[in-house]
Amino acid sequence: VLTLSGNSNYSGGTNINAGSTLSVGSNTALGIGQVNMAGGTLAASVSGVTLANDFEADTASTFNVTNGLAITGNMNGSATQTITGPGTLTLAGTTNFNMASANAGIILHGGATLNVSGSTTITATGGNSGYMTIGDPTGSGTINIPAGGSLSVLGTSNATTPNTILGQLGGTGIINVNGGSLTIGAATGLILGNAGSGSGTLNVNSGTATILAGPTAGSDPADIMLG
Repeated sequence: VLTLSGNSNYSGGTNINAGSTLSVGSNTALGIGQVNMAGGTLAASVSGVTLANDFEADTASTFNVTNGLAITGNMNGSATQTITGPGTLTLAGTTNFNMASANAGIILHGGATLNVSGSTTITATGGNSGYMTIGDPTGSGTINIPAGGSLSVLGTSNATTPNTILGQLGGTGIINVNGGSLTIGAATGLILGNAGSGSGTLNVNSGTATILAGPTAGSDPADIMLG
């Protein structure tokens, strides 16, 4: 593990490669250059860290948000990104994932929470899935979409079943729409509770939720709450 706790203004960019963990302890620990998620893990060593860097995520990588982490820069990517907690990752910029390989998507688990206060879009090309799994056997996952935030999962399914799953294989998955907007595309769909006592809940407290396929209740507990 490499920990960077000081402030920096270097602009050369940062690569977080496979097998490595980079822990940041200040808002400018990574300078002003782009951060490339290249197979490693990014974490915060202290709470309250906000990174303004732009991110590129074209290799499957991990965000460990045990101490929380906020990203105000923009993010683009084409490979699976795993967000593990407990803790919260806030995406405040514009995030676009265009999944370019089979079964690529976003995995949110281990008690992690994702706050989407900017605009996040997940799409896919070439018959790939562009999925989201929120909560699995490693622990729960929660997404919060406040006012001003938007989350769209529009990927094409590479199977006949939906690929946005809340509560997979015994996990608990929750989406809270708290003034923002959620869109689940017709080719993606939504499953609430899927396989092995998983539990899925969609809470629309305010704002809008547009579900163009589903929701489908799996074999496990499922709820849609309109507040």
